[in-house]
Amino acid sequence: MKIGFVDRILTTNFDPLLSRACALAGEFPTVYSVPHMAISELKELPEKAIFYLQGQGVSQSRPLPRVLRAVLEETSKEHPWLVVGYSGTDSFLFSRLAAQKTYESRLYWIGNDQEPPAAIVTRKLLLPGKQAYWVPGFTADSFFVQLARHLGGFSTDFADRLLEHPQAILDTLSPAIQPDQLLDRLPRIGYPTPKDIHPSFVAAQLREGDQLVERAQYKASCEADALFESAYARYAGVAELQPQQSDAYLHWAMALSEQARLKIGADVEQPWFSQLYCL
Repeated sequence: MKIGFVDRILTTNFDPLLSRACALAGEFPTVYSVPHMAISELKELPEKAIFYLQGQGVSQSRPLPRVLRAVLEETSKEHPWLVVGYSGTDSFLFSRLAAQKTYESRLYWIGNDQEPPAAIVTRKLLLPGKQAYWVPGFTADSFFVQLARHLGGFSTDFADRLLEHPQAILDTLSPAIQPDQLLDRLPRIGYPTPKDIHPSFVAAQLREGDQLVERAQYKASCEADALFESAYARYAGVAELQPQQSDAYLHWAMALSEQARLKIGADVEQPWFSQLYCL
């Protein structure tokens, strides 16, 4: 959504996870509770939106069939579908998806690793001419991570730049009118100094970097490189906050060495070894 590839999210969940995830990325799409929508609201939808198909809160409710049908039809106009983390075994939503004659912009149903699709999905949706396709070999998490990376939009700003990300959020806020309100005092917060950094934070950053390096050893080249870069961001963050923290440089050098070991031919010569020598 942040880089423009997704503009509609439809979910059968009712928790705020999607809204929170968007906020972490600095995106604030319009949120609709479909059971409480009127058909008239579909005439002028914003560019980016989240649709809670069964509402929000602790109790779920079903939308009117004609409203649900209208939401699905509006979404299908010139939009490809990605269906992820959904079995299709309920009659509430799947019957409406299966009722559509064809998906002109195509529908991709992401399976659960190597599990076959539910029988009803095969029988009613994955049919010749319907342009609906089964995609096995992924979990929901691994699919979205790889898709985002291939699109060039994978971002972990809130983790890689842990101290800068809150400031980026604060920069979007307007100053408070009343002088005694909180926002007037925020600019005085500033960044922590090295003496303010708790040892547990440093240990956690080093541990996360090491875990990323360990994961990278079992991944293909492009995905491994992305994991290494995330690990380096952890080590660099510690080194910037505490330049005398020798463990950060040691872990960083070991990771560079490991990345170089996984490379072959000319790739070994640079830039990993040159960075290692500098350290």
